Amino acid sequence: MMKARFLGFSLDSGDDFTYVIVTDPDSDKEPRRIFTRSVIRPRHVREAAPVVVRKGKTKFEIYKKDERTILEGIADPDFPPQLSERAPNPLLTIQEEPEPLDTVEEYERAIEEVYGPPPSKRLRTDPTSDDALLRTDLEELQPLSVKTVTNSASKLPREQAEPTIQPPRDQEIAAAVPAATVEATTDGPSKPAQCPAPVTQEEHTQVTDQGEHASESDDDASVQSAGDDSVHSADGDLDDHHVTPESLDVHLQNIAGISDDEDLFDSVNGHEFRKGVLFLRILWKTDETSWVTYRACREDFPYETAKYICANKIGSCSGNHKNGPHQRWARTFLKKTRRVMRRFVKYYGYSKPMKEGQVFCCPEEDDSYQIQYTKRFKKSTPRQNRRAKKPGRLRRPLPVKYGIPIPRTVRQALAIDDENGNHLWREAMEKEIASLIAMNCFTFHPSDYKPGPNSQFAPLRMIFEAKQDGRRKGRLVCGGHLVDPRGISTKSTVVKGVSVRLLDMIAHRDGLTILHGDVGNAFITAKCLEEIHSTAGPEFGEREGAVVTINKALYGLRSSSRAYREKFAAFMRTIGFEPTRYDRDVWMRLREDKSGYDYLCTHVDDFKVVAKDPQRWVNAIAGAFQLKCSGAPDYYLGMDYYFDDANKVWLTGSKTYVEECIRRIQALLPNGSQLCVHYTPAPSEGPASHPETDTSDFLDDAGKRQYQMLVGMAQWAVTIGRMDIAYAVASLSRFSAAPRQGHLELAFYLFGYLKRFPSKQLPVCSDPLEIHPTLLDKKGDFIPDFLKEYPDAKEDRDPKEPKAYGKPVQTSVFFDANLAHDLQTRRSITGLLVYVGSTLVSWTSKRQGCIASSTYCSEFIAMRAAVEEAMSLRYMLRSLGVPVEEPTNLIGDNLGVIQTASIPEADLKKKHVAISYHCVREAVAAQIVNPIWCDTSENWADICTKALGGVKLSAILSRTML
Repeated sequence: MMKARFLGFSLDSGDDFTYVIVTDPDSDKEPRRIFTRSVIRPRHVREAAPVVVRKGKTKFEIYKKDERTILEGIADPDFPPQLSERAPNPLLTIQEEPEPLDTVEEYERAIEEVYGPPPSKRLRTDPTSDDALLRTDLEELQPLSVKTVTNSASKLPREQAEPTIQPPRDQEIAAAVPAATVEATTDGPSKPAQCPAPVTQEEHTQVTDQGEHASESDDDASVQSAGDDSVHSADGDLDDHHVTPESLDVHLQNIAGISDDEDLFDSVNGHEFRKGVLFLRILWKTDETSWVTYRACREDFPYETAKYICANKIGSCSGNHKNGPHQRWARTFLKKTRRVMRRFVKYYGYSKPMKEGQVFCCPEEDDSYQIQYTKRFKKSTPRQNRRAKKPGRLRRPLPVKYGIPIPRTVRQALAIDDENGNHLWREAMEKEIASLIAMNCFTFHPSDYKPGPNSQFAPLRMIFEAKQDGRRKGRLVCGGHLVDPRGISTKSTVVKGVSVRLLDMIAHRDGLTILHGDVGNAFITAKCLEEIHSTAGPEFGEREGAVVTINKALYGLRSSSRAYREKFAAFMRTIGFEPTRYDRDVWMRLREDKSGYDYLCTHVDDFKVVAKDPQRWVNAIAGAFQLKCSGAPDYYLGMDYYFDDANKVWLTGSKTYVEECIRRIQALLPNGSQLCVHYTPAPSEGPASHPETDTSDFLDDAGKRQYQMLVGMAQWAVTIGRMDIAYAVASLSRFSAAPRQGHLELAFYLFGYLKRFPSKQLPVCSDPLEIHPTLLDKKGDFIPDFLKEYPDAKEDRDPKEPKAYGKPVQTSVFFDANLAHDLQTRRSITGLLVYVGSTLVSWTSKRQGCIASSTYCSEFIAMRAAVEEAMSLRYMLRSLGVPVEEPTNLIGDNLGVIQTASIPEADLKKKHVAISYHCVREAVAAQIVNPIWCDTSENWADICTKALGGVKLSAILSRTML
């Protein structure tokens, strides 16, 4: 049997109840066809037709098996003796002696021709209820209220004799209530037998344009039914020979008869249990009420039902409102609904601010916001196979630091004070709140205060910390993750690492003094860039519950760092400092005696001053901001500063940071285990020397997070001066997304090396680099005169660069490459060491972006990277007012590359490195770089290209680090 879809009644073929269907083929290649049918079969095999009894000419009754009247049909006295000559029907033909209906099949056929196909659900009375409530049944007929209006003439054209289905006189009730809930009598208009009940079957009720009943006189013969109009309007959407899914959807939408305006539900305003079954009292928009079962309400009005159950704590019939099935369903439904709403808001955006604790509610007037959760039926995981979830944040054991339990909430902090019999945490909170109020961070309003439409809500939270000396610290932060930052810039830069080392080098060259400081409560000194409000918590004491407007840039807001940077930058300009052209977080000011510049660099709220009289500028900053500390540098951004009195130079190391990392890693190991020490950052031989070939098992989520933590700590160690582990960190960081067990072991191997050598230091000296005599040996004729081949070659200079003061400095770059080091991708590794004088200021260990086919190619690519680094370094120095006169020494160990870059007559051996070839040679012609060949044993950049053995590693570190 072919599947088809019902489209509506046919107007130009068959009898009055001939209908139109369209085929629904299984394959998209088969065409859709339209057919007409006149036999409507019951939807269920076991469905039995009701008993129909005619009462005279104008009345008939339909009975069920329990002999209770369901519907009384009314026929007009002027009803014509025959509706249509083509389709006689015993129920629609009014005669003096009606034609008897002897069999059940005849009654069934007659009912179907009048009322259409039986729906999937119907309403029937519940004999177990005293109020004769209506309930749904899947296999019983649900007739519609039908009233046929025709002209007195029986031989009129079809357009004027069409039957018109009319609703009861009460239009509001008839629009949403099934006909089975309305009693029909012959004395007057239909009245509702009881209040409407929620149903799931859509009712196709037709109304006139003015909402009034069609007249039963001859003047109303030309009135057409709404259903006929829909069919007429839909006929133009379909083609008998070509039906598309789009045209079919348009047709079905045109013949739909129910709209959202016909919903009469208002609210749920009562409940009671009847024999263990929950009934809810529904208030309709007609000011009538009815008792409906809980299951029916949950099906038709799930959101309102769930809210009512939670608000009234309705539980099971035993009275246990926490574990009852109704409470479990309501809590789960509301939770999943809020989840859907949050995803909806995240995807589409929502500009209206929400108060703390307010449940998101979409506007009721916009139907596009009405989202209903649909349960997906799937086989659940067996309870015994489910993995235990991690307990909630408030249920986990409190962390302990220096033997002091660290609370997570204010109530936990107060409870710890009560248990210990002191007020340490309370005093820490009061001190924090008092300092914020003194800084005018908040404006307090009554609890019923309504902020402006552009204000956004963000919760306040107290973060607790214990100091090493036993002091308690509380920091009030704002939940900026809940604030929409669109329209406000949140970018805030910090000083670059190379800039910090360049300032140290300048201090050694010019004999300047270095001081550093830390601004206390830095962010709250700036105004908040956003409109934020919140609710005062218990940490505010008597002001708890008040609405607070945030005036200052509290910690936690996304724009707070930028707000503070803008305020500090404005202050620096008032005292005569200007940002450098290269790094906007390095400020410089020409001294009054024109002997040079004073410098200041900032990293959020930490700053460092390099000047002849740095205390002058520290005092100026202290006058505008509150300083926590200031003085000679001993620890800055993770770097330890030591002054070598014998050599009069500064030494920078990372011993404090490395020892803290080792302490944390030791805590991760099982009890009694120790981190093994090693003499190299990575194995130089065996399979472990190539982590890309590791085939061990992938780490689980916990192991993955642990691996990422180790790599992150090692990366910061490289940034602050441990260039000896740069290659090992670059190799391990490639696998952060999917690390294996072997990679985790290599990470512990790396920290074993740091445990063995935690005190490696870099000297800060501006004296020229001591070049080994072998570096000066020329292998061939080096004539760096390319002006004939590159006549336009010159070094680009910034027209706004400051005037240079002091003696020139020497710059050098060591470069090297390791051909096809990666055994999987066969890509090479580039290593660079950048020196200013004798100070190592920058280092690089990075895979090349393309696959080099020979050592010559990989070395040329590395040389081009060295030229680019030299150009950047020279621009940095000139931006700081440091003179750079001589070309940068470009030191490498590949003779072929050095000769190709130095000899004008040298030809390019590999055409696919032509860009690098011309880039390097033009830089040589412009006197930017000076290529120098060195022996492989003297190329210090080799430490950044491969895992070296202990002997060679020690030889290089003895020349570069102390």
